[in-house]
Amino acid sequence: MKKFKNWLINILHGALMGLAFIVPGISGGALAVIFKFYDKLIDAISNLFKKFKESFLYLLPIGIGVVLSVAILIYPLKLAFEYILFTIIALFAGFILGSMPGLFDNVKQSKFKPLYILIFFIPFIISVCLGVLSVVLKFDIVEPFTTFPWWLYLVMLPIGFILSLTVVIPGVSGSAFLITIGFYNPIINMITDIFKGNFTNIGPAIGIFFMALVGFVIGFFSVAKLMSFLLKKYAVPTMYGIIGFVAGSIIALFVNNDIFAYYPLLFERQWEIYVGVITFIAGLIASYILVRYGRKKEQENKIEGEEPCPGN
Repeated sequence: MKKFKNWLINILHGALMGLAFIVPGISGGALAVIFKFYDKLIDAISNLFKKFKESFLYLLPIGIGVVLSVAILIYPLKLAFEYILFTIIALFAGFILGSMPGLFDNVKQSKFKPLYILIFFIPFIISVCLGVLSVVLKFDIVEPFTTFPWWLYLVMLPIGFILSLTVVIPGVSGSAFLITIGFYNPIINMITDIFKGNFTNIGPAIGIFFMALVGFVIGFFSVAKLMSFLLKKYAVPTMYGIIGFVAGSIIALFVNNDIFAYYPLLFERQWEIYVGVITFIAGLIASYILVRYGRKKEQENKIEGEEPCPGN
């Protein structure tokens, strides 16, 4: 029963990470930190070949959750982005902001050093700049996704590698990166076409996703090793860097090419601004309740783990 429960929890964790692949500004790594399974995830990835069975059985339900999440949510979310994008973005921004106290729990017991300010702000600026670049550059690469030139397949290899970094490094959004280089909408459209039963470009799509997967796997395992080392040797400064990335991703949610294209429509339908404020507050409260619940459970686990004093 306990194993089944753990499987369901891990599938849910995978579903959250799958959601991060779709929603601009959301980071799978950040959600892993927020829901407190990041350390386990990194450890399983970095030790996959040393502890294959244990790591594989942990990663398998997460992988299933990712696939299910993308398959089930990609088309409804695409419609939501077209009609109520600000409402959805505000909800996730509130959710991330409400989770921030839980992230600071990981460092509040440690002595603060001025260097940590720099370690916080560098990732923060990187995360924000990713969104800003998507607005400034405004890449449009629709045409290659209709003709599928040979170089597109080669380009997907480094893109897959970089996407793996956005999963392993919390706060860096893979979807925001794809928006920045103009690949987000073409890839989303290609996936939704397949789910809708349009297999016209299924051959090129398989080739493109395969090359991206190869780059993703290479980056995923190599960077996971690095993050595992940093979390073990330099836990506190690494957490400050992670918090910087996550904080920057809140701004990146409201500063990216997709949401900027939506803002003119938003001013014409002011009701969505009010709805967005409500969903922001709802996300903020919901995530903070989860933080409080997590703190309570952690405290209970500590009390249960304490051995009785001699003589009691």
